[in-house]
Amino acid sequence: MKVIELPQDRIDKVLSLSDPYDDFDYWSWTMSPIYRAEDEKVKATAGQFYDYGASKGIGHTPSAEATENFLKSNHLYV
Repeated sequence: MKVIELPQDRIDKVLSLSDPYDDFDYWSWTMSPIYRAEDEKVKATAGQFYDYGASKGIGHTPSAEATENFLKSNHLYV
């Protein structure tokens, strides 16, 4: 965008529009192995986190920090 000389405010706007999608991708990639786990306790714990916000869709996923804290507090962080 800088190469085509977009002003910084327009670059910032474009990048801010992609943030919710980036967060959703990060969250989905991080949580997908947990949702596929065979352990019912893991699935139940992950379900609680899904209900926390991600079930509302893009723009409502927990932050990377909240996801990491959730995984650590449930001994799922590797």
